[in-house]
Amino acid sequence: MANFTTTTFSTTYKDDYRDSDNYYRILFNSGKALQARELTQMQTIIQEEIRRFGSNIFKEGGKVNGGNVTLNRREFIKLAAGQLPANPTTLINQTFNGGGIKFKILKVVTASGSDPDTLYGEYVDTPEFE
Repeated sequence: MANFTTTTFSTTYKDDYRDSDNYYRILFNSGKALQARELTQMQTIIQEEIRRFGSNIFKEGGKVNGGNVTLNRREFIKLAAGQLPANPTTLINQTFNGGGIKFKILKVVTASGSDPDTLYGEYVDTPEFE
């Protein structure tokens, strides 16, 4: 993949920038139209500098400030036909316990068209999610 990318950039976009050339400044000729080759080389230089900075400052797989892990405990369950009681609103705020998993129903949507009856809820007091 890297060879394809490198080849495409160098042939199609005329990006002949090499890090080994040891330059970080692109010069434009005044009085000429915008120069795509130089703009492409500038992009390459900037991307490489950002990559270097990131690999120097951040540890691979390390936590970044504000990057806390959150778990969405909300899920939905699609039911087979005829599983809902006559008055499905009685299920709302009910908590069901099975196999150590507690699931609280927040919303019930009855079947419409090809979409089956659906229960929306969240997991409660489940050790795996703590």
